[in-house]
Amino acid sequence: MPCPRPRSGPAAAALDEAVLEFLKALKLKPERLQTFAERANGQASESVQRLIADRERVKAQLSAVLPKIRNIVRAIENGTDMPSMHESLRALESDRGELDASDARITSEIEAEQTQAIVVQDVIASLAGFQDLVEASAANPETATPRARMMVP
Repeated sequence: MPCPRPRSGPAAAALDEAVLEFLKALKLKPERLQTFAERANGQASESVQRLIADRERVKAQLSAVLPKIRNIVRAIENGTDMPSMHESLRALESDRGELDASDARITSEIEAEQTQAIVVQDVIASLAGFQDLVEASAANPETATPRARMMVP
């Protein structure tokens, strides 16, 4: 992705100043962050619990299908070979494939939810670094624009 063209001139300086003033006014209290994170993490935890329950149901269905497949295979191996058994085996193998896919999907969703937990201390440290940048930029306005650009993707 190409770098945006640097802004210059009075309008750019005014825009940079307005952005810095907004950023100075933007202060989040650690208590608010803690409350927000607890709420967000609580919702994520509920989602994880629902996903775990879903995965357990899928595993229970899978453990009901596997013995049926083994029984049909044994019967065929022992000489009982009827077309209906092959149809049942195909249907059970299809169910098994769908259940395995569901299990893998749910497992990846659980992992994704668990990695989304908000760690308040990390956010507070980032905001403190950002506040330091704002204060340093106020003391030395010439460096404000390049520093701000470093922080904005």
